[in-house]
Amino acid sequence: MMESNEYRGFVIVAEPYQLASGEWAFRGRIMKHKGNSVTMMDLPDSRETFADERMAAANCLTYGRQIIDGEVPECSVAEL
Repeated sequence: MMESNEYRGFVIVAEPYQLASGEWAFRGRIMKHKGNSVTMMDLPDSRETFADERMAAANCLTYGRQIIDGEVPECSVAEL
């Protein structure tokens, strides 16, 4: 299941995936539409694991919002 959310002019896309252990992690990206083009950045893969797919997706979307808000020093949307 892929889930997306618009936030402050960006689109956050969450891609949860199941690990061999049965737990879930996520990959994701942040996208910005500029006219007819789209720029994007990949989020670092999740280091945490989650009990189910929905929790992984929700945490990915929260992480994307934190990056957009400037709360994650090692990630920035400034160049999008």
